[in-house]
Amino acid sequence: MILSSTDNKGMQNSKGSFWPNWLYQTLIYILVLLGLLDSSSLMALAVVLAAVYMLFADYSLCVLLLASLSIFEMSFSLFGFAGWIILMLVLVGRILCSKRKLIFSQKMIPIAIVLLFGNAVLSDLSVNGINGKTIGLIVLILFIAVFYTKQVEISVDPESFIIYFGTAYLCAVFYIVQQYGGIDAFISTFMRYHFAFRFGAEYGVETGGAMGIPIYTLLLIAFWVCSKLSPVRRESTAAKCYMDFIAIVSLITGVLTVSRSFILGITVIIVCFLCIKPRNQGEFKRKAIFTVCMIIGIGIICYFARDIIYKTIEVMWRRIENDASSGGGGSGRVESWIAGFQYLLNHPMQLLLGAGALSYVIKGKMLGQAFLAGSHNILVDVLMSWGIVGCACVWVLVYTFVRVKDFKYAVKNAPWAVIPFFALLAFSMTALTTASVKPWLYFLITLTFVKQMEGKGGA
Repeated sequence: MILSSTDNKGMQNSKGSFWPNWLYQTLIYILVLLGLLDSSSLMALAVVLAAVYMLFADYSLCVLLLASLSIFEMSFSLFGFAGWIILMLVLVGRILCSKRKLIFSQKMIPIAIVLLFGNAVLSDLSVNGINGKTIGLIVLILFIAVFYTKQVEISVDPESFIIYFGTAYLCAVFYIVQQYGGIDAFISTFMRYHFAFRFGAEYGVETGGAMGIPIYTLLLIAFWVCSKLSPVRRESTAAKCYMDFIAIVSLITGVLTVSRSFILGITVIIVCFLCIKPRNQGEFKRKAIFTVCMIIGIGIICYFARDIIYKTIEVMWRRIENDASSGGGGSGRVESWIAGFQYLLNHPMQLLLGAGALSYVIKGKMLGQAFLAGSHNILVDVLMSWGIVGCACVWVLVYTFVRVKDFKYAVKNAPWAVIPFFALLAFSMTALTTASVKPWLYFLITLTFVKQMEGKGGA
């Protein structure tokens, strides 16, 4: 059977189930790619196959498929209806049907869930009415209610994430390169532009654009570093080479987005890596070999692509200077945060309950506020969306899911396990929105990776 059994065994499947599952998911990614290039009927087939997968595969692989398909944004759809909504409905429905009832470890959890649902109904349905976006938001909250309250257990390992998620990302890169007319055509245009010609920026609907690509690449690079530092290595030589290839493509394409958020995330990854103190000779050897290989690899890339690197640095610096000369901060990010706080302070009820995850952007456009394109900060966005009450509800759910002691244990016994979370957290301070499926899926995966370290003894 291609799909894993319905009991959840996590991403760490045996060789007998790993590759069949990967091939099935890869078939879906290829159909999505072909659907983007040529045929909407193939895209519909991809949604149907993914929905079938949600019915039978283990929960960890279902979450991984959802995360991988989030790369394709709203282009992954069935007759104009967002595919991720369909998949989440199928997955949550399967869980609810199998469990019959939800079991909560604390009495505050159901209260927090009810408040989030009520907020979505009052703030967003009243403004936007019933449409695809509001339905998507409600389904997203239902997904959060199921997975962040540990109704089912999932497991994460770096190798599976890199291979599955990375395959989907390679399909997205292939699509973008095809749209540019080939990699040579992109490089030629990139070198000619005076200001910034950013990789994938024009394809936000299809692949997330210049803000989507940096977070995909950061996650892949962060988990790749984890795989290199982890004492437990089970993948074959072919799998190792494939993961290395994915990491190289991620690094190159991430840099070509000329994203300051990407540079911030990479900086966090490097700092975390440098702060990891080897506990024994084995860890010291792994870290030393990895460091030497990285220095040699980056040196080779810098030598053969020095003109492109010089151009990237030049464009990055020009973007920073442009912001400074216009009195802005990070393409207007600081201004949007300040405008958001000022708006909430002038509207006490919305400070308490929020202006709506979908509605506050609409209000920003109507009023000509700086947050008309969103807050570009997940914490500010949650506050703008759901207010102080909503922030408290999210805190209850996250704190229930993972505790401080989980981080303390991971930092002490498996410090590399926190790298993906901190890279994602740093990036989310300059991007990501509450109404998007991405932050909830990505934080679920990175937090699960931290949380499960105690059960594995840091392995």
